[in-house]
Amino acid sequence: MLRPTFMPTEKQATPAALGYTMPAEWEPHAATWLGWPHNASDWPGKFEVIPWVYGEMARKISAGERINLIIRHKQDGAFARRVFQHAGVDLRKNPVRHAPDQPRLDPRYRAHLREAAG
Repeated sequence: MLRPTFMPTEKQATPAALGYTMPAEWEPHAATWLGWPHNASDWPGKFEVIPWVYGEMARKISAGERINLIIRHKQDGAFARRVFQHAGVDLRKNPVRHAPDQPRLDPRYRAHLREAAG
């Protein structure tokens, strides 16, 4: 559920009103944003393997473009770094970024909110 402060009001501009768009996957872009999986209910019966799937996805994607990984806290970041290193992802080129607990939004939209906030 979104917190009331995240709901735009007439006085607040929406991301679309600020000029943000969600480009198609094939359009030029600076990076792919991934949110580190942390909610087991999103992956019923499969959560234990999902971080390793993300590691493999990151390895494949990072062969051709940069990845920005969004994590909730340091523990997630440490685990994500271990998984990425094991998968062969170059962490110097693909940073891990901390985004404290926020409503469950698409990671790319959350990134736009952070950029807009300065």
